[in-house]
Formats: sequence, structure tokens, C-alpha cells
Amino acid sequence: MSLKATDASFLEVRDICVKRGGHPVIDIPSLSVEEHEVLTLIGPNGSGKSTLMLTLASLLKPYQGSSFIQGEGC
Repeated sequence: MSLKATDASFLEVRDICVKRGGHPVIDIPSLSVEEHEVLTLIGPNGSGKSTLMLTLASLLKPYQGSSFIQGEGC
């Protein structure tokens, strides 16, 4: 069964939770980026910016949740 996003967002994240050392590092209920939209991640050291990018690139497996790029699950 193929996972599909519910809308036409370029990037969609649902209920992503990433744990490191058994502790939640990021917990994002929802995030949507439309095509041609620019997203900037800012925050202090250790806030999860790189962890989010690694998760979206499928280089780090989330504890739970799903992400979609152009409607396809990744």
C-alpha cells in the first residue's frame, strides 16, 4: 500500500517524533510547505534543525510519523 498525502503540498510532515538516547529531540505535529514556498529553519544550537533535515532526507528514521514529498511517502 502506497502512502499518499491528503493535499497538494510539496512537502508535508505529520506527527514526526525523533528520539535520540531515548529522549524526544523533535516533535512536530504538522508541517506543510507549498511548491515555490521558502522554508527557513532558525534556532539555537541543539534545537533540532539538523535532525529535522536528516529526517526529511530519509537519513534518520523517525520514531513515529510520516513525511511526504510531492504527495509520495518517504
